[in-house]
Amino acid sequence: MLKPQMAKDWQNKIDLFSLENEKIVYTHLIDNSIFWVHNLTQKKELVFLDSDYAVYDCYEHGFYIVYLISDGGKDLVNMTLNDMLKLIEKNYVHCVLSDSRLKNELINIFEKIIDSNNFNYSILNINSEVLTEKDPFDLFNMPKMKYFFACTNIIGQKHNKASEWPAKNIDRVQCDFKYSLTYFYHKFGFCYYQKGNQPLEISNRQNKVFLYSKHSGEHSERYRLIKKAIDTDRVQEKPYTTDDWFWYFVNYNYYHMPFFTDYNTCKFNLVMETQPPVEVKENCNLFLSEKTLKALMVSTPTYVLLQYPVYQKLKEFGFYFLNEEFGKYDNSFDILSNSNIKAYEENYDNFCKWLTKCSDIEFNEMFEKTYKKSINNKSILESYLNSDKEKEINLLINS
Repeated sequence: MLKPQMAKDWQNKIDLFSLENEKIVYTHLIDNSIFWVHNLTQKKELVFLDSDYAVYDCYEHGFYIVYLISDGGKDLVNMTLNDMLKLIEKNYVHCVLSDSRLKNELINIFEKIIDSNNFNYSILNINSEVLTEKDPFDLFNMPKMKYFFACTNIIGQKHNKASEWPAKNIDRVQCDFKYSLTYFYHKFGFCYYQKGNQPLEISNRQNKVFLYSKHSGEHSERYRLIKKAIDTDRVQEKPYTTDDWFWYFVNYNYYHMPFFTDYNTCKFNLVMETQPPVEVKENCNLFLSEKTLKALMVSTPTYVLLQYPVYQKLKEFGFYFLNEEFGKYDNSFDILSNSNIKAYEENYDNFCKWLTKCSDIEFNEMFEKTYKKSINNKSILESYLNSDKEKEINLLINS
């Protein structure tokens, strides 16, 4: 699976367990952290491969990435322990752990068994789910953890307030909403699309706004926002069917693939993020998911209903969203006042009112104007994904 193209002629360039005075970032192939670790740098070369390990030399930054790739019925926990003890005799090793079936056993080893100045471990949360101080990791019982890299903020165990743990561990928390972009981009196979700005010129786009109208029920904020858009009679709705639910659970990854066609059928897209914009209280996780990523993968101008702080960070990074055309949407990380919430409501109301009243000519004029701004989103996204993550690399390799 990880063999180079000329596998029959392949020869290892190093011996993993003969390394001395090197810096190593270590993880498991079965752990979600691989999506993040492998994209710390593009300047790397496969230098060692056997049935248990794949090793990349990150030559420009002076460290190795070591992947435990064996999953053939071996005791991976004890294998990790024994091999880690060998490596840290003469090298510095930083293990990155995310969500896998072995996480609790590995954390127990890192906390209670391995005791060396040549070893550190960090935890990674990148999958845009609810994150509390106790779940999926009990942060209060991980005193040896070096860093907690997360794509969202941490809330209290009972979901009723912000967690106190980050304030007491400021130097250990590294939060970046963009971490999840790396995860979803590779997890769902979007990395196989042609790089660069979308080359498609679509002449028969509908004078509509495309919308996935999946929601959890009429009680939800998402339903209210969806209904407001559909009531404009300008929406091309794609509802979620019973069969969609079935195949979602049977074949989850492929559920995401039709977006490239769907998001190019109309002149605009409307994206409802997992967390609605009003969810900005201290007991709410702030994050973006694959929903926003899909919008960034196409050139079609998109209106996104994102939480304010997440939206603002994406705007600061250079991404364009259709929201800009309808008044104020950006807000700060401070606790939001009623006037800020009103700004969000006014922006979305302005968008929906415009959909209701605009002529086909005005609709097309808006498309022509905003398409020129939106077309660069994919390149900006790929520029980030393929960049060297200097800050994260320095944190991991400098003990």
